[in-house]
Amino acid sequence: MKNNLAASGQDSEAIGLCTAIKIMERWGATHQQISMTLGVSRQVLKRAKDVQFETIALESEQLGRITCILNMHAALRVLFENPVNLYGFVTMPNGNEFFHGRTPLDVIADGSFASLYETSRRLDGMLHGGW
Repeated sequence: MKNNLAASGQDSEAIGLCTAIKIMERWGATHQQISMTLGVSRQVLKRAKDVQFETIALESEQLGRITCILNMHAALRVLFENPVNLYGFVTMPNGNEFFHGRTPLDVIADGSFASLYETSRRLDGMLHGGW
């Protein structure tokens, strides 16, 4: 199922895509990492950053990926008050067994929805004292 996202009116999915891109850019993600994580082409990234884009069609999995990024950012905002940790956490090597010393950004940028979902789930777990 596809959703057509029109710039006029900026529906919630279009806003979500643009917001996810901005968050990932603040994390220091490359265009390649953003493209792989969100499951969108570099052309879609370019169009999404252009406020004049006409339509972007996203698959339900892409919307799920956007949701994971937004949820990760929300969890990080609760966990960390300072911007260094808020935006830097995903680029720090992580000793948790799931990450095996890799950064969360490296894990999510492998393009696997399962890796992105699990990373998001683990950050959410940190809010509740788990990891």
